[in-house]
Amino acid sequence: MSQAPVKPTDSVTDASWLNWLPAIAGGLATILIGSYIFAFQKLPVTENPTAWGTFGDYMGGLLNPLISLFTLIVAMKVWGLQKTELLETRKAVEEQGKTAEQQRREQRFFDFLNLYQVTLQSVSFEERHAMTADTIMHTERTAPPPKTKSGKQAFLFLTSSGTSPIRQVRDLFQTEGFEDSGLNQLPTIYSVAVVWDKKSPLLDHYFRTVFTVLREAEPILKEDHYRYIKLFRAQLSRDEINLLAMNLLCDPEGKKMRGLVARYGMLKHLPCNKLRAIAEGELDSRSFGNKWANVSII
Repeated sequence: MSQAPVKPTDSVTDASWLNWLPAIAGGLATILIGSYIFAFQKLPVTENPTAWGTFGDYMGGLLNPLISLFTLIVAMKVWGLQKTELLETRKAVEEQGKTAEQQRREQRFFDFLNLYQVTLQSVSFEERHAMTADTIMHTERTAPPPKTKSGKQAFLFLTSSGTSPIRQVRDLFQTEGFEDSGLNQLPTIYSVAVVWDKKSPLLDHYFRTVFTVLREAEPILKEDHYRYIKLFRAQLSRDEINLLAMNLLCDPEGKKMRGLVARYGMLKHLPCNKLRAIAEGELDSRSFGNKWANVSII
């Protein structure tokens, strides 16, 4: 973030009046000499040193206090300018310090976001194709080799593939054909947890990273934490949000994260499916965003 240059203030330009001091002094000296000539013009010009000595004493007695006064004024003005410049320098240094501190905090949070991205890419599963009839009959045709799904594609595989480790609850994530009339046919949390508990360890490190990002946001970013968590929330895919909701509902470790999820409305973009219908009955309404909860947090 570039720092704006410090603009000179009006107090610095006030020093231009100092340029007029010689003219002022010269004008006053001219007035004094003119007054002296006007007062003594009828007297004859003399070469008597005593008379000229009196004139010198007169001029010295007038100019010395005047010059001393000007010197004092200049010294005070210079001191005032130096004080103003020091205050401006101090203010600029303080602003630079605040900016540097804000940048340091933002960088720490972005380090957590980078950790999230690295953790997301570390999630991978092999998509194995189901055996075909030709394979079963031992013909020459074989099943295609498995494909490795990583990152967001891995989460898509978990929620939609017929060979997903959690395929038994795959219908929870389906949005097509879901209607409110089917709410009484929802599976129980226990039946879902039975399937989830067996496979959730594969994603434990991912959910711990998400929990860390949410937990550390406020201590790092202070009053800006809501704004940056919105940025983080926007990076979550629909499949990630589905599995985050599963973790909150079924995993003992995930239940510890419910307060933070509610605070930041992390399930705001949870699709309208059976899983959401279950979650709405179990989780704080703030988890689904301000509009859903009819509150103003973020």
